[in-house]
Amino acid sequence: MGNKALQLVQLIIHHDLDLYLNIALDGYGKTHDRIRCVPQHLEKTLDCIEAIYPLKEKYADRLRLNVNTVICEGLHRNRAAGGVHVVAVSPRWPVF
Repeated sequence: MGNKALQLVQLIIHHDLDLYLNIALDGYGKTHDRIRCVPQHLEKTLDCIEAIYPLKEKYADRLRLNVNTVICEGLHRNRAAGGVHVVAVSPRWPVF
């Protein structure tokens, strides 16, 4: 999936078009997959981000890559000591 997305982005950029790409993450792991109704969709989405992200430096003025998410009650919360809620995040997600 990442390669297909990368090829499409490169094709658009090659034709001198600007690209503003917004990717939504609806939770972590199975939560995202369940909301999107596609097994392993989060993994595929992260693969796309990782494939496209390196192009941001080369085409900074023509390629915008935004990753959006909503953190709300019930999305993968873990209770830490003292009842503090910690949102689970993946070390794989790039910092933008």
